[in-house]
Amino acid sequence: MPRQPRQRSSKASKKVLHVDAVQYERPLAEPMAALIVALAGPYHHIVAPATTNGKNYMPRAAALLDVMQISDISEVKSFRHFRSSHLCRQCRADGSVG
Repeated sequence: MPRQPRQRSSKASKKVLHVDAVQYERPLAEPMAALIVALAGPYHHIVAPATTNGKNYMPRAAALLDVMQISDISEVKSFRHFRSSHLCRQCRADGSVG
């Protein structure tokens, strides 16, 4: 049975969750996506690094949450506006491009 997530704080974020369990030693897409979905409830945004692992499990988590994934964010302008480095376009959280 996995341990309860621990909260950690840093200057760059309000909250960082750390999960220490055997099934998460290797970040396989299915268990990581299920964990993200289980913890996603109170959050408006979920971010992951643009690594091979992040690009593997985040699309699955987005599909399970029935939301659109937006990749390669390079700048957050506000709660609902950000810039995607992919094609250098400005995006909104609702998926529209402006």
